Amino acid sequence: SYSFCTLLKTQQPPMGATTVDTAQLKEQGYLVFPGLLKDDLDEILPLAKRMAGKEAGEEETTHWNSIGYVFGEDGRMHKLQGCCVAEPEVLEKVFKNEKIVE
Repeated sequence: SYSFCTLLKTQQPPMGATTVDTAQLKEQGYLVFPGLLKDDLDEILPLAKRMAGKEAGEEETTHWNSIGYVFGEDGRMHKLQGCCVAEPEVLEKVFKNEKIVE
């Protein structure tokens, strides 16, 4: 997340990115690096599955902009607000991953 903010300020593409990637960031607000974290899947995938398996009432927030899991009336998860605060492992294993930070 920090490296993407830095990219917005400096207008410099990250290592391995092209000017097309920079245009995508400006237009869509994100970049895609296929396979970047493939060697880290053994750590990241169980975390993602645990997060995706949350059910209504389990660590649920009642307000759309509060930190935590937000569920709809249908019981389906709509979003995880403040992902790295609610799930600090995401910050450590994904966003602070040296492959992203570099």
